[in-house]
Amino acid sequence: MNCSAYQGFLNNNLATHVDDNYGEEYVDFLRYEVLAAGMDEIPHDAELCLRFYDICFRNRFYNKAQDAANRLYEITSDKIWIFNQLRCLVRLNDFISANELYQKHLEERGNPVINDWRAIQLMRDTVNSNFFLRMQENEYEKLFFIKPLLRKFGRHLKFLSYSLMDKFFYDLLAKAQDYVESKGARFYYISCSNLLTVKNKSDLELLFLNQSINSFNSKAEKNRVNWLKSNPDHMHQIHKDLPNYSSEYISQICSGPKNFIQTVKLVMSDWQSDFLNVKDGQRVTTDQPNDFDQNILIFGASDVFGYGTEDKNTFCSFLQRRINSNTSNNRLCVQNYGIRGCTLPFTVNNLLQTNVKDGDIVILYGFPQLSSENAASIGIESHHLDFSRPHSYGEIFIDQSHFAWSGHKVIADYIFDLLFTSTISSSKNKYLPSHNHIHNADKCIQFCKYLLYRRTYLSIEESSMCSYLSYLDQEKVPIEGLIGSVAVNCNPMTLGHLHLLEYAASRCDFLYVFVIEEDKSYFSFRERFKIVSEGLAHLDNVKVIKGGRYICTDITFPEYSTKGDNNNAIADASMEGWFFAEFIASKLNIQRIFLGEEPTCRITQQYNEQIKLILPKFDIHVDIIKRISLNGDIISASRVRALLKEQKFDLIRQIVPQATYDLLSSEYRIN
Repeated sequence: MNCSAYQGFLNNNLATHVDDNYGEEYVDFLRYEVLAAGMDEIPHDAELCLRFYDICFRNRFYNKAQDAANRLYEITSDKIWIFNQLRCLVRLNDFISANELYQKHLEERGNPVINDWRAIQLMRDTVNSNFFLRMQENEYEKLFFIKPLLRKFGRHLKFLSYSLMDKFFYDLLAKAQDYVESKGARFYYISCSNLLTVKNKSDLELLFLNQSINSFNSKAEKNRVNWLKSNPDHMHQIHKDLPNYSSEYISQICSGPKNFIQTVKLVMSDWQSDFLNVKDGQRVTTDQPNDFDQNILIFGASDVFGYGTEDKNTFCSFLQRRINSNTSNNRLCVQNYGIRGCTLPFTVNNLLQTNVKDGDIVILYGFPQLSSENAASIGIESHHLDFSRPHSYGEIFIDQSHFAWSGHKVIADYIFDLLFTSTISSSKNKYLPSHNHIHNADKCIQFCKYLLYRRTYLSIEESSMCSYLSYLDQEKVPIEGLIGSVAVNCNPMTLGHLHLLEYAASRCDFLYVFVIEEDKSYFSFRERFKIVSEGLAHLDNVKVIKGGRYICTDITFPEYSTKGDNNNAIADASMEGWFFAEFIASKLNIQRIFLGEEPTCRITQQYNEQIKLILPKFDIHVDIIKRISLNGDIISASRVRALLKEQKFDLIRQIVPQATYDLLSSEYRIN
């Protein structure tokens, strides 16, 4: 048979009605047999190959589909068929072969095999496979296609997270509610209309919708911002009666800070202007009380942040004023945790790293509406604010996705009524999410953290890490056996530190001691490094080296240097663990690390707990050693500093090694 004969047989004898899904599935198997025979007889016919590829991929015969895609590449030389081979290999969870194929064609001239959107498609294929839920952190490096995307911030990270939201949307909501209620707080999920779902749109709303569909190109975000800042007529009409209105006013409220990565969460940089301010990473909410008992913490994206409104006209500020004047218990403080462009996975990640207290209220606002059936399936009470007309609010949008100040006032009134006057309220502990929901959400959140970690490395720290690894090459001792490490601050070194380090040295063949290099301690890095080096000089199997930028620094674990100020903060050591495991431990062949037990500092406790979970996944064992005491009191560096302030050198001598005492006596004794 020739190609035309095969095509005619398929079209005339194996056709189904358009909506006959059952028949289509059955006939696909018959078509497969015909096409397979055709592929054997006419192996280089592109049309037959294409139909064979489509039917194999559609029915998940990925090995056969890859063979067909490879044959199509040989016939056409079109790199789309390299990409389609990669899709098949990813769906087969064969990331090694996929990476080899990608690297083989990476250096070829012409269009790249993987552009941004193809990489996102591969991410979707991966997330939707069962293999993704089984992946450990040490396997994420197999996802070769995310690296080019993570060198570019902004929309690429956002679209990667969309693939996660498609898969884990309900899991993330269940996790968020479970976390909030485990703290004794109340959880609310509130969605609202956007221009696509508003019914009976006004002329202005239709204009916005047409602009979003037809007018803006790939630089839509920049175009939209510049258009709003130019004070177009509708902005004038909406704001003209406000007391601060001017062209400069419009320009300011349509500006704002950029996002950046702080360890493993997205935050906003601080911003100061007359009308839009961000302080300590949060949009300023006006009229907050000085004294309060509980918080109302509101999480979301730009609609919570209040893009296009001044500080006092965000719905968080409107809500705060209503609470101040209308409730019998007005000791509530509204906190704005909105971050522009932040998708649900990264929002929930931020929530899980926020300290929620008993009696607080947490609101997740502005994400897709839940049907009553889907909300009930995960035990969430979903509330929806509909802005369909007719209504008496006037124009409430400033563009296709952001509310005017008048819209923010409506939102604040709705939330106030929901919290304080509605008979429907969110209650605590009424639903226990399934293990699968929590497990899936944990996997999603962990991958979000990994994306932020890799983004930090690829875009910011790659050259610095290369420099530090060169330093480690120079310091590396050529020795076999069990290699261990300890990271210490020693501010200053005590007998407790010495006990930990001598114990660690006795438990391995060679020990690297990293002295934390961040210079935010009472004693300088130079002094601390000198003390530790001299204090361990009697141990032949120990090497003291610099900690660099990746051990307990502002990049990897900023809470370490501020733990004295806020011991109750929620800290995440994921980035610290991954930097250490992927780069430092692998460079020095470290197989075991030692940590000191911390009975009083919650920050260090969290660090120890998380490192103990992360490093074993990279085949690094973690030992936690109990601290020693003197006369029932734990020996601590803070105790030494307190005695130094009082100049009690006789008591200092009892709890520090000789090297520490010598430095303190010579440099800090007041005659």
